[in-house]
Amino acid sequence: MTDITDFVKYYPNIIERDICSLIVEELKDLEPDMGVVGSTRTNGLTCTSLHVEENNITWPLLADAIRKIKIKYVDEYPKYKKFINKNSGEIYDVFEDIGGKLLIQHYPENGNMGEHTDHSSQRNYIKTNKRIDTEFSHAQLSIIIMLNDDYNGGEFVIGDKVFEGESGAAIVFPAGFMYPHKVNIVRNGERWSCAAWLR
Repeated sequence: MTDITDFVKYYPNIIERDICSLIVEELKDLEPDMGVVGSTRTNGLTCTSLHVEENNITWPLLADAIRKIKIKYVDEYPKYKKFINKNSGEIYDVFEDIGGKLLIQHYPENGNMGEHTDHSSQRNYIKTNKRIDTEFSHAQLSIIIMLNDDYNGGEFVIGDKVFEGESGAAIVFPAGFMYPHKVNIVRNGERWSCAAWLR
């Protein structure tokens, strides 16, 4: 019998370490996006979210990495590939704007993220906007790219799996209610990551 954590994947070396360092330096100049509607990731205290604009040098690097990660993950599950592609719309040549879904997460010292599921963001969006956003309501995959590792604590925890994460590595898992996850307290240093939720 398949364990649901079998669908949680860790891919090292998705982005080279020196590229990650350049990305973080570029991101430090961005202003926090305190108005992300329906996002459990923005509270200004434990984790600050930043959106990446297309004219930022990090945008194509991260968007390209996200595309490659999705392909790699889906190819590992040939039994489910047709369903993922059908549900995402790709089988009908409807492709999503991956770059528009990038969200940078900055955890300062003592920052953390409480346990949550990514699909719950749709509930918050509906509550705030009184309508459904089809992009979020059809999210199937959650992807986290670690952009640095020069900090202590800040482990990514999903089920019984704990990832300390290394710069340039990615964690991928289904975006559903059976995959609650959290980020432990960053004991010292700053933690930078990039998240994307794909349909």
